[in-house]
Amino acid sequence: MHKIILLIMVLIMNQNKMTKVPMNEVIIEQTKKLIESGTSYDLEALDSIYSPELRIVRLDEKSNITVIDRKDNMAFFRAKKESGEAPLSRMTKFHYAEIKNDRGYVFLTRTMKLNERWEELKYHIEWEMKDGRWRVVHENVYAQPLGSEHFE
Repeated sequence: MHKIILLIMVLIMNQNKMTKVPMNEVIIEQTKKLIESGTSYDLEALDSIYSPELRIVRLDEKSNITVIDRKDNMAFFRAKKESGEAPLSRMTKFHYAEIKNDRGYVFLTRTMKLNERWEELKYHIEWEMKDGRWRVVHENVYAQPLGSEHFE
């Protein structure tokens, strides 16, 4: 399953330049709010952005899979805030953003030091419009280390 998702992500990010790539500004703006809330550890904003059904699936460079839910994700950001950590990097490149009915889909790349190392993170974020607002229901993340860790 993770190989299929990674293949789709690579195809979208490297597709032929003659093909018009959807870049829906509404869902991009929602994603920018998510990024700003996460990088600044704004727990109240994150609480309103993440769906109760949130699932995040992370694939690392060694094909290890980590799956977390909303509770685990909020605990991660809470711990960063309580420890007084500096904000995360905001470096982001959007590759694809589309809305289909009540779903929004975004592919993007972020570069940041999420844990102990700098990583390039390729995200596929799925949004759902429910009760008049957009909420994140699923994220797939492929993490690739940057720097010397990559060559170990």
